[in-house]
Amino acid sequence: MKRKSGAKIEKGISYLKRRLTKPPKKTYWNGEETPAVKVRVVVGAARDGDPPAAWWRKIVGQVRDAVKVTYHGESFYLDNQTGLGWSKVTMGRGSPAWGHSSLPNNSLEIP
Repeated sequence: MKRKSGAKIEKGISYLKRRLTKPPKKTYWNGEETPAVKVRVVVGAARDGDPPAAWWRKIVGQVRDAVKVTYHGESFYLDNQTGLGWSKVTMGRGSPAWGHSSLPNNSLEIP
């Protein structure tokens, strides 16, 4: 196995330093800047009032990547298994024209 040269190692370290010190992306909901973070959740069970045909009913109890958005004091989860939740709150600026899949609010955040 070949060892990396010192220059390649330094280049890699420089890249990592830039990535780790980069300011966090701004996140939005309905065009307004608002806090959003990537989290992992266990999908919560359906409750009274939840849509009977909600897409997430098939994955209750499963672990999913998600985005937790806090908008005007209310928090909710977007599915981020494919990265579309994060795209919505960054590139899509939280626009209603940018689709998303919601997860139940009683989903449990895990480390």
